[in-house]
Amino acid sequence: LDSVRHSFADILPIEYLQDLSVERRNEVFRARAQNESYRLLVAENGSKRVVGFIDYAKPVDDNFGYDTRVFSFYIRPELQRRGLGELLFRSCVSRMRDECYRSMCLDAFGANPYRVFYEKMDGKVVAHGKHEFGDKTYPTVVYGWDDISKI
Repeated sequence: LDSVRHSFADILPIEYLQDLSVERRNEVFRARAQNESYRLLVAENGSKRVVGFIDYAKPVDDNFGYDTRVFSFYIRPELQRRGLGELLFRSCVSRMRDECYRSMCLDAFGANPYRVFYEKMDGKVVAHGKHEFGDKTYPTVVYGWDDISKI
């Protein structure tokens, strides 16, 4: 939860971030796991403490024409910008290729400062959307990779 709160501290309402809990996040993961293609990759440190994760599946709703969709991708704040994110991202893409996916997408808040990472990984903005929290609307962008064999 630290990485979620850190990532969205300047983007989402503080009330929403304060209300985040392990139980609520687990509900989200359990719901996603109902999709048999769902995968969750976890990065651990030497003490077996989770320091990052990324999850994906075949989209069940709007997939913008992509084979698979990344739902969440987080690295603990104190470990960001050290190469762990790229390693986890590339490991995820490698697993996707092993599962015969050819393309992927993910959405990010328009104000997300980590969007540069997706651009560094050659993601292209392919659509725009929005998420609503309470009475506010937050613009999003969808990044797409037409050929994940090039990542």
